[in-house]
Amino acid sequence: MDIYMDLIFQNFEFLIKMVLATVMGAIIGFERKSRNKEAGIRTHSIVALASALMMIISKYGFLILISMMLHVLHLKLFQESVF
Repeated sequence: MDIYMDLIFQNFEFLIKMVLATVMGAIIGFERKSRNKEAGIRTHSIVALASALMMIISKYGFLILISMMLHVLHLKLFQESVF
């Protein structure tokens, strides 16, 4: 049960980071729109959301892959030592 709560809180943290990045991008976009610049609210919101998502994936996404590779390596070493 505790593992599931940790997973829920971690996903909630990711959601908060993505929403916060989108809001900050919208603020920058609003400032640019008010000065009649080309890129506005929607563009900056999408770019900020995409960059936050890429940072989350690059920071946490590969940890799962590395842990799976280590698990397979341990299994292979165990098989070699037993057989």
